[in-house]
Amino acid sequence: MVGWPLQALEGTLMACRTGCITKNHASYGECLRSASLRVGWGRSHLGIDRTREKGKETELDLYRQARAAGVQPATTRTPDIRKAMEVSEKAGAAFDATNNTFSNGAHYSPHTGQVVKFD
Repeated sequence: MVGWPLQALEGTLMACRTGCITKNHASYGECLRSASLRVGWGRSHLGIDRTREKGKETELDLYRQARAAGVQPATTRTPDIRKAMEVSEKAGAAFDATNNTFSNGAHYSPHTGQVVKFD
């Protein structure tokens, strides 16, 4: 045996993977490309799931949009992002949920839902 990935087969060297049907590729890479191998999400038993990942990406995209608009949600979770965006729209200014203030100097009372402006 010559060694991986080259194997001795009836006196000739070959560079194909063991599952190759034709066994006539010039290189191991050519053999892999011809097989059209793809990486899949097969770890759902460990909680790694493509559907969950898509949800996280959607949530983070929404967070990025809020930050681009000057809004600072309390967390990166969708309900908090939507709440901060809603409060911002009502007040007409970017809202910072970490300290309940607006870019125009107003304050927000989460208990009453009112915007209080100090002059």
